[in-house]
Amino acid sequence: MNQKIPDGEMRVSKMINPEKLAIAFTDRRLCARSGTCIGACPENALSLDDDFYPILDPDICTECGLCSEICPGGTVSFKELTETTFGHNNDNVGFDGHVEMTYVGHATDERIRGGGAGGGVVTALLWDLLKHGTVDGCIVTRMNPKRPWHGEVFIARTYEDLLESQQSKYIVIPVNSILAEIRDMPGKYAMAALPCHIHGIRKLQKQNNPIVKKIEVIVGLFCASAMEPNVALEMMEMRGVD
Repeated sequence: MNQKIPDGEMRVSKMINPEKLAIAFTDRRLCARSGTCIGACPENALSLDDDFYPILDPDICTECGLCSEICPGGTVSFKELTETTFGHNNDNVGFDGHVEMTYVGHATDERIRGGGAGGGVVTALLWDLLKHGTVDGCIVTRMNPKRPWHGEVFIARTYEDLLESQQSKYIVIPVNSILAEIRDMPGKYAMAALPCHIHGIRKLQKQNNPIVKKIEVIVGLFCASAMEPNVALEMMEMRGVD
């Protein structure tokens, strides 16, 4: 982690064309903090500050413009996303988007069901993919054991790993930053992600980026909002907890 940068401070050398950068560098308020730009940068020129905003090393950046093109923070074209993902751009798909079938269910594995936030369906799906060799790992999240007020993304490769990833985490986690890790890894992966993360993945798929060709399955999760990473610390301070 790099140092926290105060609000409004310029984060990048003025020699870099801002049109070539992710939206965090021109309008921080629109940054979804999905981690897409960090994970996809071919030069590894981006890192994270303590609040999960991107920091750019201008000496490494080649101004390729990729982080601008794949950034999910600016605009969302549902028509374009539908066409890229499902092969049609029908505007009349309804508020829910493209739906082929709706199911209600729960995990049959009692440990998975008992540890899940709503029946363990997501974990059960990921475990089925993993145990049958459809994927070699699952991109999921957990609370950081060293800083338990922060969440982190990791690759689950075992049943126990997936159990560790269960439950909702209502905080910002730059899930797509893991793409930098799997870039040079062999294998196929599944991921459980929020809409902002998936938007970044879809933009990379539109670019035919080789990193996302390793992602075989995406399980989409619902999201309403996410709290800032420092909320837990502020609450503890208010209540006098060290």
